[in-house]
Amino acid sequence: MAIPKRDYRGQNFTVTMMELRSQPGEVMDLVAHGMSCRVERNGKHIATIVPPENEGDSTEIFRDGSIKGPIPLTFRQNLGG
Repeated sequence: MAIPKRDYRGQNFTVTMMELRSQPGEVMDLVAHGMSCRVERNGKHIATIVPPENEGDSTEIFRDGSIKGPIPLTFRQNLGG
């Protein structure tokens, strides 16, 4: 799926869990271009995927455990519950 280069900030779309599983790259491409994605399972909203406000806000965690970017406030903390 070719995504036209333009600013999508402020636009939203909804996908089901099955759609997200079958086309994760396409969903993430739209989010990377500024759109927010609402994820639903069995008709219920379970998650929202949003782009970072600016490039410095994003954190990448790699399989080897290394981290690129700011460490999230809740990273490795016991949140109770």
